[in-house]
Amino acid sequence: MTNDQNIKRDEPPEYYVGDWCLDLSKEDINLSAVRPDVLSYCTVNGGLLRVPLAMNPCGIVVNKTLLKDNGLEVPTTYSEFLSVMEALKEKGYTPIQGSEQHVYGELMIGMIMNILAKDKDATAMLEAGDVSVVDVVKPVFERLTEIIDKGLHRLRPQMHLSGRQLRRLDNGFL
Repeated sequence: MTNDQNIKRDEPPEYYVGDWCLDLSKEDINLSAVRPDVLSYCTVNGGLLRVPLAMNPCGIVVNKTLLKDNGLEVPTTYSEFLSVMEALKEKGYTPIQGSEQHVYGELMIGMIMNILAKDKDATAMLEAGDVSVVDVVKPVFERLTEIIDKGLHRLRPQMHLSGRQLRRLDNGFL
């Protein structure tokens, strides 16, 4: 099994295997059922160096019906987000639920990407490897600590929910 680090970057050299990989696009493999954009993640310098075996989508799901039934709206700012989560908690719901392997990352990545989208200097700092960019994203970690401290979440071991299970979810956010 390979990952981006192993096939796309030669640093650190002890983990790089890209030069040893067979270009699978030259082999007789029927990949017509695989979306081209997914295959592109497996392509390096025009060569298909791995085959995607599965997709592992993660994210945050909002139960709009639950919000509406409780007189709440989908939050658009962090302060609204906290208010809605606290209101749901007061009504007996667990507002944020999810896999212990994903929920914090999903919460944080959106906040970090919003910062980078709005702050071109921070993006440039990150691209340049400037470690002081940590000061720009530090509020994200503070927000996560606040969410944890307020008890707005419940973690579960790795969760794999089907579409049917997601449609039946009626106890807050996932």
